[in-house]
Amino acid sequence: MPALAALITALSLWADSRERLAARFEGEARSTQARVVEKVDQAQPRVDGSVAHTYFVDLLFATPAGQSVVVRRRVDAERFTRLDHGGKVALNYLPDAPARVSLANRTGPDNEQGLQRAALGLGGLALWLLWRIGGRAVSGVRARREGQPCPARLTAVRLSRMPGPGGTQARIVWRDGDGVEGRSLPRAHSALRGLCPGQSVTVYRHAGRTWWAGDVGKRPSR
Repeated sequence: MPALAALITALSLWADSRERLAARFEGEARSTQARVVEKVDQAQPRVDGSVAHTYFVDLLFATPAGQSVVVRRRVDAERFTRLDHGGKVALNYLPDAPARVSLANRTGPDNEQGLQRAALGLGGLALWLLWRIGGRAVSGVRARREGQPCPARLTAVRLSRMPGPGGTQARIVWRDGDGVEGRSLPRAHSALRGLCPGQSVTVYRHAGRTWWAGDVGKRPSR
């Protein structure tokens, strides 16, 4: 859940920054002609033996104040072929940040499409995280309701590299009577300070894995 919250926050901040930047281009951008000073074809071999090409052009232009600016921009194969060294390209730029450019006929920054694809990827990841977290929650409830409670020996308390609510996150690790290892869900390390290797903990065995009672709760007595 902390990872999902961080992802949603990042997406919100990204969308807000892109909207503000697009608005600046629409209201403040200046138009100019840039000259193609370099063409770059980056070839990357694929696993299937084919080659993927990524095309870039370096564009040189000058601001009214006499500042020379060189920017590198990615272009598609058709435009790359059409452009020649020394050729002219129409673009828009922000006066106070001339390295921020948009090629002609665009109202936003020139790398908008790539960033949109990244946003779609992050959105897909958010949906995957929701599905995974929801699946875990359902499995945990079933384990508590239908699983077999049994003792297990706590073998370690492992710190996580990812921070979360409450500071440093950690998991406990255990082995049940069959020697099968299990891990708890991450939680604040401070909440696990009373646990140490060698202690006995209660777990529920269900559907080929074990769940710690501290994660799913103890089964109500009937």
